[in-house]
Amino acid sequence: QSESIELGRPLTNKHIKRYCIIDDLKEIHVKISDRRCDCQCSNRETTPAFTSVLTNAQSVSRNVAITFDRVVVNIKDGYDTTTGIFTSPNKGVYNFSSTVMNAQGQTLWGTETVLDLFPEYKIVQRRIDALENDNKALKVEIDALENDNKALKVEIAQIKDKQIRPAFFSTLSKSAVLSNSNKVLIFDGVKVNRGGGYNPSTGIFTAKRDGLYHFSCVIYGDNGKDVGYQLNKNDSLYVRGYSNTGPHEASSISVLVELKKGDRVYIKHRHLGSDRGSYWK
Repeated sequence: QSESIELGRPLTNKHIKRYCIIDDLKEIHVKISDRRCDCQCSNRETTPAFTSVLTNAQSVSRNVAITFDRVVVNIKDGYDTTTGIFTSPNKGVYNFSSTVMNAQGQTLWGTETVLDLFPEYKIVQRRIDALENDNKALKVEIDALENDNKALKVEIAQIKDKQIRPAFFSTLSKSAVLSNSNKVLIFDGVKVNRGGGYNPSTGIFTAKRDGLYHFSCVIYGDNGKDVGYQLNKNDSLYVRGYSNTGPHEASSISVLVELKKGDRVYIKHRHLGSDRGSYWK
């Protein structure tokens, strides 16, 4: 049968009698400790153990230890009834349990500071905390170094790109039939393509960086045919060229072009007309 005991009210004789089982436990403990019993446990007298109860209700305040003042068992005298603190006499793993009851609807918070009994654990824990902080600092430093490394790689790539002067030389692998005024002449026979700016699949050169570029082109009209062509910068006409009628007539253009990164230059076919004299250089 259970009965509530209010905090702040001392235990009566009635209550003590109802908890006489504690005395029975003490008697059993004495019997077990007797060397004449059949139990042959080698560490029964050396293992620290204690059991203590509260004989009078206590009014407790924050961060104050509750003193269980009536000792039932206290092997190795680890428990102090005046302070309510157990001090471990031996190094090892301990099991603790407690039962606390409050009264009059008040809230009672309890904290177990078992690890406070092991100062060596605190030392190790402080070392672990310090190592974790060092590890965090190292991670921050590693992240900063990785960012610096990425920035250096970009800078090195830019330096290498500046050291490589773009240049290309390409020819027609076979004669081209020009029937479309918008057809780009694709010089597919690449001999040199330093920097990879020229695309032999499209016939277009794309500037990899800003600069002043020089382009030259030679066009020969087969069988004495007139050939009109032009050099474009992006989608705009830059200069025209013309291969005159004759058995072995050829035409060439040579130009300087200011380009920004991403600008495109290419040769395209054009119909001949009255504008032969414009854009000639």
